[in-house]
Amino acid sequence: MDGLILAASLVLLHEARNGRDAPGLARLMLWLGIGATVGANVAYGTGFGLLGAVISAWPAVAFIGAVEMVIQLVRRTRGPLPAAAGTAVPGDVGQAVRAAYAASVAAGAPLSQRAVASRFGVSRRKVSQLMAPVAVPGNGQAA
Repeated sequence: MDGLILAASLVLLHEARNGRDAPGLARLMLWLGIGATVGANVAYGTGFGLLGAVISAWPAVAFIGAVEMVIQLVRRTRGPLPAAAGTAVPGDVGQAVRAAYAASVAAGAPLSQRAVASRFGVSRRKVSQLMAPVAVPGNGQAA
């Protein structure tokens, strides 16, 4: 249950950092995980009365609070990732992508779209658009 809370929180963080709406499934899973872990701990502690239920709930509440504090810290520390999907790529990044790809082609070891996307922090779709004008030698086009 705690893993579910952590995974859902990370999905919500990722979507928030990329300026997208949070998926409904992630929100649902977060709340189900919270309800399940707190509920299970409270149910265990009810055999010891109200105080036992409150004390048993504390580890779940502390875990949820700790995860959310870390997520908030990460959210404030780093803004949105550069060039999230669907946003315009600044000219210098586009030029850098084309230059790096052209250099790798000239060296005889063309970079993959995944490698370029990872290196420059842009989506693979945007990399594909940027790499299109740079053709691989040997197929009738110049790099």
